[in-house]
Amino acid sequence: MTEEACRRTDRHFTDFFACEKSAAIIPSIIHGDFGTSNILYDKSSHRITGIIDFGSAHVGDPAIDYAALLASYGVDFFQLIEKRLPEVKSMIERVLFYKGTFALQEALFGLEHDDPIAFTNGITAINTFD
Repeated sequence: MTEEACRRTDRHFTDFFACEKSAAIIPSIIHGDFGTSNILYDKSSHRITGIIDFGSAHVGDPAIDYAALLASYGVDFFQLIEKRLPEVKSMIERVLFYKGTFALQEALFGLEHDDPIAFTNGITAINTFD
């Protein structure tokens, strides 16, 4: 990691753990891997037709799944979620925190599973994060 990426990562975690709202977790059953590859969408009907791969499901912070949606589909889509589910706004700090850890998680996955592509993708994303 670059020096700037290290500083940014340190700030990201320090700010999160200093925030009182980060402790306001109400554990729920979550998918745990709620990205585009696990949401089946029918373009012709404009409908979600299924959710697959519940191998990572567990009791945890629902903000993790919302962070995956934000990372996968972007801000415009996430704002639609917030309109439908106003309670998501109360967990936005946690959503942004988790989203900000995805590149680190990918790099760690690469190290733990001897996957140089995942490691490189994660480190590259960490170093170029805006």
